[in-house]
Amino acid sequence: FPVARAEERGSAMPDASHLRGASRWDAREQLVTLLTQAGLYVGAQSHAMPLALCSRSGDVLEPRAVPQWYVRTEQLAADALRAVEAGEMGLFPRAYHREWRAWLGNNQDWCISRQLWWGHRIPAWRLRRIGPATAAAPTCSAVHDETEEWIVTPDAVSARAAASLRCGGVSLEEAAGGLSSDGAWSLTQDEDVLDTWFSSALFPLSALRQRDEIGGPDFMPRDAAAYPLALMETGSDILFFWVARMVMLCSHLTSGRLPFRDILLHPVIRDKSGRKMSKSLGNVIDPLQVMDGVALSTLLDAAAGAALPPAEIKKSQAALRKDFPDGIPACGSDALRLALVLYMAGHTHRGMGTLHGAVNLDLSRATSARAFGNKLWNAVRFLAMHATALQPAAGDADVHTLVVPGATLGVHAHTRGAVPAADASLLERWLLHQLHATAVAVNDALDGLDVATAAASAQRFLLSDVCDVYVEWCKVTLAAGDADAGAARSALSTLSVALDASLRMLHPFMPFVTEELFQHMHYVMPLGGDVLHSSVPPAATAMQPRALLHTPFPSRASTLPGGELL
Repeated sequence: FPVARAEERGSAMPDASHLRGASRWDAREQLVTLLTQAGLYVGAQSHAMPLALCSRSGDVLEPRAVPQWYVRTEQLAADALRAVEAGEMGLFPRAYHREWRAWLGNNQDWCISRQLWWGHRIPAWRLRRIGPATAAAPTCSAVHDETEEWIVTPDAVSARAAASLRCGGVSLEEAAGGLSSDGAWSLTQDEDVLDTWFSSALFPLSALRQRDEIGGPDFMPRDAAAYPLALMETGSDILFFWVARMVMLCSHLTSGRLPFRDILLHPVIRDKSGRKMSKSLGNVIDPLQVMDGVALSTLLDAAAGAALPPAEIKKSQAALRKDFPDGIPACGSDALRLALVLYMAGHTHRGMGTLHGAVNLDLSRATSARAFGNKLWNAVRFLAMHATALQPAAGDADVHTLVVPGATLGVHAHTRGAVPAADASLLERWLLHQLHATAVAVNDALDGLDVATAAASAQRFLLSDVCDVYVEWCKVTLAAGDADAGAARSALSTLSVALDASLRMLHPFMPFVTEELFQHMHYVMPLGGDVLHSSVPPAATAMQPRALLHTPFPSRASTLPGGELL
């Protein structure tokens, strides 16, 4: 009997006429019957074997051999491995160099085709001869002895044009009708789709893709700066599946230009019990639910509707009742982001680090970060309540220099109504000294890719130095009956500088809250008509607000100008 091949739905292929398209289960029984009728059946014997079952449907999984598309990766992997080992591209923490070598030093060809309904369809068209050749065709020498060939091209239009050339120059319709000297031909696109990781690996190229003058794809960036990223930050669990493949494909298609300068890996995020988050366990935390908040009943309903066995659903619901008895409070995206960044302490930096660390996510950290956001908001609100005290007094100089000159903060820090440095109080000088030390610490941490330390330093300055000490001192100073206007302006001007710098340092970690407060400080109540971050006249900048993202970050300075301040 001929070999019985199964189609993608599990039935016998139509060419197996003796099985009449039977299912894979019926086909087995029919084969036994056919063998018995032919006198060829010897008998049956039981064997123990592992049986692969689908976790969702419980169906038996059986492999099916089908043609696949592959990428030859030997040279690509060697180039990516050399880039890290030669120091052309940084990989941090350095403990992952060993894993990089393990993957790329023992690479295999990459299967990039998938038999799925969704994805980027493979841009390959099969040109098949469906009729006999009528005569030799000298213009079709490439396929004169073939029954089919593949045409790989970006789109259907170019595929049809290429097929026309291979069919003696006649149109595809004429070739299909048999007018080609090579007989009748058909052109169909492969139904497979690209592996998700292949599509994802093209991200640096798709973000800068250009068209050349003849309309073809041009993947060559004008220079290294044309790539969208200098630093790729992602999870350590997809170092090979995504990051290595981006490096391999992008560098190969751009004549060796690496898609980014450094790679920074963070640990896998697990639930607070240390289990990997998965749908089958029902312990996945949806970031949107943390941002917007969700009731316990909604969490339980979602678990009940999951495609899980009843026992797993009950287990998941029990865990939800234990972990979130009151649901998940709304924390906002900034609080969740800050909490995750602070979790990275000891994991993400330029040092050796640890391999395959994990973050056991406890959402109480997100609620604490939300409380910090409220603290930041209240500090700016306190300044807004006393903004009128920053108005320049009659007879004051039009513009005074703040105690922290622009060189220290990396900005032109001038404002109306501020007092000269010599008149600053001891506590004001202390706060500005702490601000300087914090700016140095934050910049040092960011240079070392230690984002957790950078965020923690900026948070500590705002909480401990600004709110717990300086704002409380300002309350006493402003409440004193004998406080003069100059002292009030001095205290609040220093506070405005500290808050302005805090917003800048916290902006990478809490972009939305800091942007809102920054706009409020400088455009809603512009502190006596001044705009701290700009040399443009206030009237002009009020009409065209500048985003915090585009303002200078507080820079590292070796010392504060004026030793008397220290």
